[in-house]
Amino acid sequence: MIFVHYMGCTYYPVPQANVRMLYFALNVRQHQLNADGTGLRISRQNLFGARKLIGRTVLLYGPRDEKMAGYFGWATIHEVLPDLGNIAFIWVNFGRTEFFLQPVTLGNIYDAGELNDAPFHTYSRAIRAISPRELTRLIELEDSFQQEPKGFREPGIDEVDQATDARRRRSEIRRRSIVRFQMLEHYGPRCCFTGELDVSLDGLRYAVEVGHIWALKLDGPDIVQNVLPMSRRVNWLWDEGILSMQNDGTPLVSSRASGRDKETLSRYERIAFPLSPLYWPRPEYIEAHRDLVFEKGIYACAGKRPNFPDDPRSGKY
Repeated sequence: MIFVHYMGCTYYPVPQANVRMLYFALNVRQHQLNADGTGLRISRQNLFGARKLIGRTVLLYGPRDEKMAGYFGWATIHEVLPDLGNIAFIWVNFGRTEFFLQPVTLGNIYDAGELNDAPFHTYSRAIRAISPRELTRLIELEDSFQQEPKGFREPGIDEVDQATDARRRRSEIRRRSIVRFQMLEHYGPRCCFTGELDVSLDGLRYAVEVGHIWALKLDGPDIVQNVLPMSRRVNWLWDEGILSMQNDGTPLVSSRASGRDKETLSRYERIAFPLSPLYWPRPEYIEAHRDLVFEKGIYACAGKRPNFPDDPRSGKY
C-alpha cells in the first residue's frame, strides 16, 4: 500500500468500517480552514445540519478550482462552536481526519471527464447530502472498497446492538456539544467567577468547562439554564460546596475557603447573566445548590434531589 504525503498530511484509503457513515459531505475551501486544518469556518445557516452530524463521519470535498479538488478524504465531526468574532459564522471542528490515496472528482464519478461542478460549491450549502450514485461510485473507485462493505449488507443481531449503542453515544455527545455551544454564545469563553481565559493556539478551543449548577451526577438537567462557564478549579470548588451564589449572581464563598480562593473569587461583585432572560440560570437550580450543596459538598446531598418543576425547554435546542 502506498501512502502519499501532502502538506504535512498522510493519505490513507478509507476504512471499510466507515462506509455506512458517509451520507453527507462538507464543501471545503482552504481559506475556510484554520492553520492546522482541524476546523472549518462556515456560515451559521448550516448550524442545524452541523449539529446533527456531531459524532458522525462525513466526506470532504474540494471544488475544482481548489488544489485538493474532488472528494479528498473524510473526517469525524467532533464539535460545533460559535465564531465569537462574527455571529454569522460557526466553526466545525474535526476529530479523526484521513485522506484518500488520490482525490476522486465528479468527472471520475459520472464518467464525464472534466465535469463542471459549479452547483456543488456556488449554489449549495457547506453541508450537503451525497446521492446514492455518488456513494456507490466512490466505493467502486476506492481501492479499499473492493470488497463488499459491512454497511451494505443485512446486519446481524450483535451489529444492531452495537449500532444502537453508537447512536446513543452520538446523541449524548451531540447534546453536550449543543449546550456548550449555547453557553459560549451567551456567556463567552471566560470563567464567569474569575474572568480566567485560556485559549488554544489556533483560537478555536477554550479551556472553560460547562459547570452545572445542579450537578449531572445528581440528575441535574443538561440545559443552558443549568450551566455556567467555569474554570476547572472553580467547577471543583462549586461541586465541593466551597462556592455558590445568590439568585442575582452574587458569589457566595465558604468561610472555610483558602485565602487564595477567597481573593480570586472576590473579583466580581456579581456575575453577568446573558442579555436574554430566556437563558438565565433558573432560580430553583441555584437555590437547590445553595441549600443542599453549599458548605456541605455534593456527596452530602446524594439522594436528596429536589422536585424541580417540569421545564418545556428541557432537552430541546
